[in-house]
Amino acid sequence: MYFQSNPGPARELAYQEGKNISQPMLQGIKALPSLPQVLNQILSTMEDEKSSASDLEKVIRQDQALCSQLLSVANSAYYGFMAKITTLRRAVVVLGMSEVRKVCLGAGIFNMFNRSRVKNFKLVEEQWAHSLAVAEGARILASRTRKADPEQAFTGGLLHDLGKLVLAAYFPEELKAVNQLAASQDISYQEAEAMLGVDHEDLGISLAEHWHLPPMLSEVMGRHHEPYPDLTYLELVAAVHVADCLAHEIRPGDDNQIMLPFPEALKALDLDEEGLWWARKRLQKRAQAIEALRSNLL
Repeated sequence: MYFQSNPGPARELAYQEGKNISQPMLQGIKALPSLPQVLNQILSTMEDEKSSASDLEKVIRQDQALCSQLLSVANSAYYGFMAKITTLRRAVVVLGMSEVRKVCLGAGIFNMFNRSRVKNFKLVEEQWAHSLAVAEGARILASRTRKADPEQAFTGGLLHDLGKLVLAAYFPEELKAVNQLAASQDISYQEAEAMLGVDHEDLGISLAEHWHLPPMLSEVMGRHHEPYPDLTYLELVAAVHVADCLAHEIRPGDDNQIMLPFPEALKALDLDEEGLWWARKRLQKRAQAIEALRSNLL
């Protein structure tokens, strides 16, 4: 198989539960650390309508590194506050629970892919920059259409390509091979993945299972290229899917792919050409703010 560095039999694919993942990749997922307790608790506050700002503050206070990153982002150009925010309590009050959660989740998960653990940190940085753009785009679409919760949309966009992030971090040669095949054969990234026996959406589902993420995030990670009407969280997946298309259009990555939104996704969001144009322009205007967020999360 193309991915093998040495000649030999093709890798056995793990088809359990319909997944198309090579055994080394599946083992790589299982070898990843568990999601830190503080991130699990933050996710729990997202699902619990009774959780308060005080509850969230107590959770974040357990992790001093996370506190520092939150304050760094709170004082960045992403928000543009005039007065400096110097305490966790003030950050929670000024930003609000939704903003605090999304910043902490982004920082916490990215910290799991630090330089000491990955093979190609540059690829990880590039992939993370794309994920931040998709997160912002999904939030914009959710706010515009009111078809999905903006916070959930941002979180879904942030995590949608965790499967590809795993490829960038631990299987950079395989990721490079997919990009090269897609470019040389003039086929989509997903078609190239299928030909080479890897699927970043299936990797995403496996990672969501490993980390016990909520079902809505698992569906986003596993079906953001397939926003079909039978999905449980269709509107959320559709928002991330369309944002993914816009992010690739505005700033193509190494895969150089330009994707058109599925008609089913546009229909689920009740989004016409004017709405799509507005979202594209809004995302472009947020480019500097997104870069400020990225630089303060790294």
